[in-house]
Amino acid sequence: MKQFCRIPFLVLFVNLYIHQNNVVSNEIVNLKNPNLRNGWAGKDVTLQDEQSGLDAKDGDEVNTKEYQNELLQKSEEASLQVQAQNSDGDEELKRKIDELVNNAQVAHTEAQNAVTKAEESLRIATEAEKQVDEGKETTTLKKAKVEAEKAVAAAKIKKEDAKKKADNAKQESEKTEEQESKTKLETVKNLSEEAEQAARDAKNEQKKAEWAAKIAEELKKAYEAKINAKESEGEAEMSKKEATSATSSSTAEKVTAAIKIAEDEMQIAVKKASEAEEAESKAEQAAIEAINIIEQNGEAQSKVNVVQDEADKASKAAAAAKKAQIKAQIADYVVKTEVSKEKAVKSADAANEEKTKAEAVAKKSEEIKITDVAKSGKVGTAKDEAGKQAEAADKAKEAALTAAKNADEAQTSIKDKDDEAELNEAKKKAYEASIKAKQAETDALNALEKAKTAQTETEIAAEEAAKKAQKQEEEALKEKEKAGTAAKEAETAAEDIVSEGTLAKVKRKAQDASAAANAAKTARTKAEIAAEEAKAQAAKTEAEAAKVAANAAKGEAQKVANESKSAEAQKAAEKASEAATTAGEKAAAAATVADNATSVSNTATLSTMQEKANKAVEHAKEAKKAQIEAEIAVEVAKIEEHSEVAQKEVEEAEKANAKAKQAAPEAQEAKTQTEKAAKAAEMIKAEDLAKTEVEIATKAEKEVADAKMEADEESSEAVEKAHAIKMQLELAIKAEKKADTEVDITKLEEAKKEAQDATKNAKELLSIVQKASTLAIAKSKNAENSLEKVKKAAEVAKAKLAKAEAKNQADEAKAIAAKADELSKGTKASTAEKTKAEAAAKEAAVQATKAADEAGKAETAAVKTEKAATSAEAKVEANKAVAAAKEAIIAKIKAAHEFLKTKNQDILEPVEMFSGGTENVTDREEQVKEEVEEQGDGNNEQTEEAEEMEESESALPNGFDGLEDDVDLDVDDDVEEEENVATNHQKGGKYEKGKTNDTVDDTNADKQFGDEFDAYNDIKKVTEALVKTMTSLVSEDPSVGDTINEFLSDMNHLFLSW
Repeated sequence: MKQFCRIPFLVLFVNLYIHQNNVVSNEIVNLKNPNLRNGWAGKDVTLQDEQSGLDAKDGDEVNTKEYQNELLQKSEEASLQVQAQNSDGDEELKRKIDELVNNAQVAHTEAQNAVTKAEESLRIATEAEKQVDEGKETTTLKKAKVEAEKAVAAAKIKKEDAKKKADNAKQESEKTEEQESKTKLETVKNLSEEAEQAARDAKNEQKKAEWAAKIAEELKKAYEAKINAKESEGEAEMSKKEATSATSSSTAEKVTAAIKIAEDEMQIAVKKASEAEEAESKAEQAAIEAINIIEQNGEAQSKVNVVQDEADKASKAAAAAKKAQIKAQIADYVVKTEVSKEKAVKSADAANEEKTKAEAVAKKSEEIKITDVAKSGKVGTAKDEAGKQAEAADKAKEAALTAAKNADEAQTSIKDKDDEAELNEAKKKAYEASIKAKQAETDALNALEKAKTAQTETEIAAEEAAKKAQKQEEEALKEKEKAGTAAKEAETAAEDIVSEGTLAKVKRKAQDASAAANAAKTARTKAEIAAEEAKAQAAKTEAEAAKVAANAAKGEAQKVANESKSAEAQKAAEKASEAATTAGEKAAAAATVADNATSVSNTATLSTMQEKANKAVEHAKEAKKAQIEAEIAVEVAKIEEHSEVAQKEVEEAEKANAKAKQAAPEAQEAKTQTEKAAKAAEMIKAEDLAKTEVEIATKAEKEVADAKMEADEESSEAVEKAHAIKMQLELAIKAEKKADTEVDITKLEEAKKEAQDATKNAKELLSIVQKASTLAIAKSKNAENSLEKVKKAAEVAKAKLAKAEAKNQADEAKAIAAKADELSKGTKASTAEKTKAEAAAKEAAVQATKAADEAGKAETAAVKTEKAATSAEAKVEANKAVAAAKEAIIAKIKAAHEFLKTKNQDILEPVEMFSGGTENVTDREEQVKEEVEEQGDGNNEQTEEAEEMEESESALPNGFDGLEDDVDLDVDDDVEEEENVATNHQKGGKYEKGKTNDTVDDTNADKQFGDEFDAYNDIKKVTEALVKTMTSLVSEDPSVGDTINEFLSDMNHLFLSW
């Protein structure tokens, strides 16, 4: 397809080559005319000489030298007269010229200031665009920024134009004798006016940039207001939701009222957020309309004002939503404070109940008389601790009541107030109150737990006291036995030596000792029974706690299993459920035994109570074991979930990494295409060289490469840490198996600790995996975004190149059409041939118009390419620009073809040769002179044409070759037509050959014909350069290049043979 596209250029080159060589050949033939050897000066024939020839033709004799001197004298006199008339006005003209030059300089300064202000507006628009990152808002802001960029670019052009005009005006004013003062004044005046107009244009562009910046700024404000309002809406909804969930089962009046306030304020926030969004949407629509007006060079101030008004509405709505959010949050804090207060009160009351129980146990313990103060003191210490914790709970309760009061005051203080500062102050106060209430709730709960512990310790201390009482009883029995022995001995001895009264005393002492021993034995038994009862109750409490913990573990395990959907996690949840069931059963058994022991403690024997207490303890141990197993199962389920989540994160990270890897070569290719397009634009001397696009593409391509590397690193990190999580899972499973076979509580606790440590490590590793995955995805997204930038830059660069090439082709086509028109009007051919030339000139004008239209399409497409939101959209518009450029090229070629037709009607006219004996010498000389002049003019025109064609042909291969891959062109008809023209030209050459009688050799031609031979050499160089260009275009097929070179050689021999 490339070769077919380039064939018209080859045909055009051949046509040019043939015509130019025909001209040189004709001139060589005419210059060899004998008449030229009689003193004619070729193209340097003067009007005086021409007049002399005419006079001679009429038969009059004229002295050419005297006539020339007379004309020269008259010319000098006229010049002196003009100088005398103009000398008086020189000073005034100079003053006006200086004033105009100064005006031009002022215009340049104003244009410079306009550019500076426009650039500041562009900076504002750019900053606004950077701070907004959301769909349509970003698109509109980009459009505003683009308009600002266009305005700045246009202002810079106008500034440079003003500078150029000012500099030119200054240069014109400094010229001395090159032109008349009036002419100089007119020239400087025109330049000054043009500079002032450029300054006005620059100011207009400055105004456009300011509008665009204002649009961007207000749109950013509206967007931020919408976002802030949305956030306030979300916060208000969250506050309402938290307040509702925090109420639990509370029915307090203040709680109900606060929830109602939270609900109302949430509705206000929702409404205001909707208003802000609506205003933002209207602002955006007005912004789009304003940008369209700016694009059409219209007055956009009214639309800009609409954008500002809507942005203000959005800001007001956002502020109202913020206030509603704060009020909803205050209501939420009030609810939380009230609920915490209620819980603190309940905990304090419960702590006081535990204190009462501890005091009761201590009182029972005191009934046992223990001589060892250390043992009996433990009961009192435990009781005191319970009392201390009850006091702490009461203190927390008071703190909660105070916090609730403060929160209520904060809410009351903002009633009917809308000042944001006051609202924030009240919010801060309510928040602090909720924190203090929560802390009081926690303190009260902790005090309750400690009070429970103290009460349990009281019971344990009572058990130890009972054991001490048993020891005392044993000692009392020993004393009793000793007393009985002593009594018997005393009675025997008394029968012999003592009186009856003394014997009675001894018996009484023995009875007292026996009674004391019996009392001690009874006390010991009661103490032991009480201790066993306490032991059974402690076991019941412990078993109940184990049941609660096991059920909590069960619920947690099931929750984890439901969230993960993992089979392993589900198994762990089932195991936790089984353990919880066991714990519940054992707790119930322990409670049954303990309660039974309490009920029979007054009648049961010690051995019965011991048996019951031991059973309760055994049940408690089994419940504890089940609790630990359930808790270990939870840890296994958690790690399994962590592992599953980690694996999903790894998959996402690897997908992201793959995308980043794929983006890298695409970015590299797009960057290369951008650089090629920019280089091509530079070679065809385009106004817009796409340097910005090259910079964007280079920077974005590096960003893609960096993102690819970083995504790969993060993906590898995620894979590594996910594997480490699996290792932690294995450790937890190992601990679980260990717990299945272990019965010792201490070792069970160790297994539980191992599982918990594994979970902790797995959680930390998961956090690393998630972070790595998030970063990998972010890097991949960055790569995609940067790739999008590179692709769009490539399309923009391509579109700019197409625009520049289309403009060049249109300009050349216009110039060709103008020359064709000039030639058609000035031809001296026959009427029929002149008609054909005029028709060709009209067709050339039509093609020039078409080329201009296509250039306009290319420019429009290039602008749309820059404005495109995506690279895909940019590609569509860029291809349109390329297609338009191709059409412009074809139109230029057709215009050139028509131009050659007009040339054919002039330069291919037969040159009549006359014999010297049949006509008057003067007539022959006049004829030859006219032919020489015509040939000289034709040669100059053809040289200009050759230069234009050289520029036209060189522009395409150097700067536009890459575009042919994108758009196919059908030029078969043109090729055929060009070939026909070439055939006709060759026939014309043969016709001229027939008119030539002598064979010409170019040996020593430069000495014989001077300038004509130099022109021939110039044409030869141009054609050889064209051949090289055409050869480079078809370098894919060497045979075509060889054919062109052979053809050139043959044509050289042919022309030289003429």
